[in-house]
Amino acid sequence: MLIGRERESARIEVVLEAARNRRSGALVVKGEAGIGKSALLAATVDRAGDMRILRALGVESEVDIAFSGLHELLRPALASLDALAESQAGALRAALALGEDAGGDRLAVYGGTLSLLAAVAEEQPLLCVIDDAHWLDDESAAALTFAARRLDADGIAILFGVREPELRSFSTPGLPELKLGALDSAAARELLASRLPAGTSPLVADQLAEVALGNPLALIELPAQLTPAQLVGDEPLQEPLGAAPSMESAFLGRLERLPSRTRRALRVVAASDSGDVRGLSAVFEVLGLRLADLRPAEAEGLVAIGSTVAFSHPLARSAIYAAAGVRERTEAHRALAAAAEAAREPDRRAWHLAAATQGLDDDVASALVETAASARRRGGVWSEAKALERAARLTADPRTRARRLVQAGVAAYRAGRLDRAAALLEEAVNGDLEPGELAHAQARRAHIHFDRGDYHSALDLMVGGAGELEATDPRAAAILLTEAVTVLQHLLEIDRAEALAERAWSLAGKGAFDDAELCHVVSFQRVLAGRVAEAMPVARRCADLVESESEMEIVVADAASTLLYAGETASSRRLFELAVTRSRAAGAASDLGYALHMAAQLEWYSGNLQRAYEQALESVQIVEALDTAQILDGCLERLATFEAVLGREEDSRRHGTHALESALRLGDRRNEVRARAALGLLAFALGELESAVAQLAPAVAALDRGGHRNPNQIRIAPDLVEAYVRLGETARAAEVVGTLEAHAATTGIAWTRAAALRCRGLVSDDDPAALALFERAREIEEPSVFERARTELCYGERLRRAGHRRDARLSLGAALEAFEAIGAAPFAERARNELRASGLRPRRREPAAQDQLTLQELQIARLVAEGKTNRDVAAILFVSPKTVEFHLTRVYRKLGIGSRTELVRRMVTQQAPR
Repeated sequence: MLIGRERESARIEVVLEAARNRRSGALVVKGEAGIGKSALLAATVDRAGDMRILRALGVESEVDIAFSGLHELLRPALASLDALAESQAGALRAALALGEDAGGDRLAVYGGTLSLLAAVAEEQPLLCVIDDAHWLDDESAAALTFAARRLDADGIAILFGVREPELRSFSTPGLPELKLGALDSAAARELLASRLPAGTSPLVADQLAEVALGNPLALIELPAQLTPAQLVGDEPLQEPLGAAPSMESAFLGRLERLPSRTRRALRVVAASDSGDVRGLSAVFEVLGLRLADLRPAEAEGLVAIGSTVAFSHPLARSAIYAAAGVRERTEAHRALAAAAEAAREPDRRAWHLAAATQGLDDDVASALVETAASARRRGGVWSEAKALERAARLTADPRTRARRLVQAGVAAYRAGRLDRAAALLEEAVNGDLEPGELAHAQARRAHIHFDRGDYHSALDLMVGGAGELEATDPRAAAILLTEAVTVLQHLLEIDRAEALAERAWSLAGKGAFDDAELCHVVSFQRVLAGRVAEAMPVARRCADLVESESEMEIVVADAASTLLYAGETASSRRLFELAVTRSRAAGAASDLGYALHMAAQLEWYSGNLQRAYEQALESVQIVEALDTAQILDGCLERLATFEAVLGREEDSRRHGTHALESALRLGDRRNEVRARAALGLLAFALGELESAVAQLAPAVAALDRGGHRNPNQIRIAPDLVEAYVRLGETARAAEVVGTLEAHAATTGIAWTRAAALRCRGLVSDDDPAALALFERAREIEEPSVFERARTELCYGERLRRAGHRRDARLSLGAALEAFEAIGAAPFAERARNELRASGLRPRRREPAAQDQLTLQELQIARLVAEGKTNRDVAAILFVSPKTVEFHLTRVYRKLGIGSRTELVRRMVTQQAPR
């Protein structure tokens, strides 16, 4: 019976009741050792008999085995795998080692975890209980917290039990917490009384209650430390009595009273992740033990034996394992390794052998390298890193050891463990690496500094390393220099980046033209510097190379972006589509997020605002889960730009502000400029001109200072010019126009030339001259509906002020029609107001569907309108099909429709030109 946890039980009951009513939720139960987390969770399970229950326990000895905790939790539910989208089902099977290893994308695994839980909950509300979650392997923890944060209308309750303080943290951002404190005095005495034998002295009971400090486990265990004479008060109590923090000592005291064979058997159980009796019997057989050897431990209350062997409390397991000496642990792990080999579980065998090994052992190291490869194939990048590091520690050959340390550091970097990655790579570069390997390791070290916002340290590593390698390995030096170019682009030091790119090109020699990554860096840098004509041969060569190579998704998107910013919109489309298609097929989430982010810019430049917005939404959905700040900032900036044009003020401000604050924190000047561009455009669209200038002016100045000479990459100058003009600051606007015209002449890009003409018309004080400039801007072939409409709007405004009201109405009407067609609500309203001023009363269009929906509803509506099933939509958005159904119902209600066919008609869809 649970005593004294009424408030906490009521809090948990709220979560359970919500699940019973088809709503979902999660709760993290935290507290010190022995405070009653396990008892509270067990009591919750007892009263949840009307729910399907899945349980798992984090185990210290299994913390390095990828997805071991997830497998324990989901094992009873695996029959429902067929209900998942194939991409998720396949990734989850691979992660859980249920068949042949396949390329496992971690987001597909995470989404599959959520979908599988939702599938199980279809028939009956589901309760998932994960105790000692701080000992979950990192991959399982990430998958379960990912799922917990995305629960919605699925009828699922997830409870995590976490000990704190603890050496291993369990990060649960965004999840509600329940912190268990000590029992109050009345509850503590009630619990103690239930454990004391009749005749116990009241004075002794008072002393025990005082020492226990309200810790339930202490209240339970302390009486067992006393003799009958001490309990009745005939003998004094020993000082000091063990208190709550030393409850592990109480378990060890029981251990010491057991026969040696029982102690050996308990150490095996403590070192194993599985309490399965059949599996343990196989291990015991290796040691000449029997299951019956555990019976004395059961009599002592340390374990309970049924179909499984379960410790009475997680502290009992950890105490017994921690107290074992080297020889005892080695014996247990070697036996577990032998049993794992017989069961054909190579990963478990390798880890148990490693735990049993002191000193160097190349055979065990090789087994761990294979384990790392298996973890990588299944999406367990942090387990891969740990396996490679342990392999390196066991490796005798210095060069092989250094190489494995590099591999471990790279895997740790991919897992987001920057501190560990930095330490491993620093150790590796001080080892025995060949020049090319050293360059690779130094580049990775520099990336870590870059991700932390320490850009100058990153540059020092890259440029300094290139200098050291230039004479002996020019190719390796070129690699480092191209990495430095990327860092300098983020710092907006374009002239310096240009010099390093050309130096890398020169160092690479004859092979440069056959290296896709080098071709991209050099051509992209030339485009940024305004040398578009010189960039194009290299850019086209890069495009040819990446089209013929099937494993270069990121470089495909990079090559496409170079063509896009060079004004080759049509040419870039084929590559963007290829990048997205390849990334989806490969299940490469990070590559897909980046490709969609860049493809959204293409759609924006092509005039397909709705399509651009859809892709930007999906890219943010993917990248948010990857913990890559710079990429997420870029995605949010782009999304904020589209939201500003669509009139989604609150969303645009929130996303743009988040990106700006992050860019300022990291010192990323390029992302800062982009964030200011989005926020400035929002302010301009709302008519807040001073606020617009406050964001746009410093951004334009930063681009000019940095030597950025291609306005087509960040289309910000025309917004600042218009804001200045409408504020009456024509002189300042003219300065910006002069720079824009110079860049237009140098690059020859159609958008830049048209924008420069439009802006020159805005600052001209001569009406005929201004009108002629607008007409010339209209004549330039510009694919963007939005940009053409802005020119028509500015032209129509000038015509009206010049007294040409009839002509003004034609231009303003064209602008209004275009803005309404793409959903650019603030700009449409401006055109509508100008038409009213010209004497017309334009009819207002019915609000577009996206104006009435939340972001998630809009994503779901668009995907459904494309013909995707609820299950397909769920897989794309990393939610459950039930959540899709729930939000789709709300979409129908908001739009006043009742079918998918009507939804397709209501959604504003712009197809990209082919």
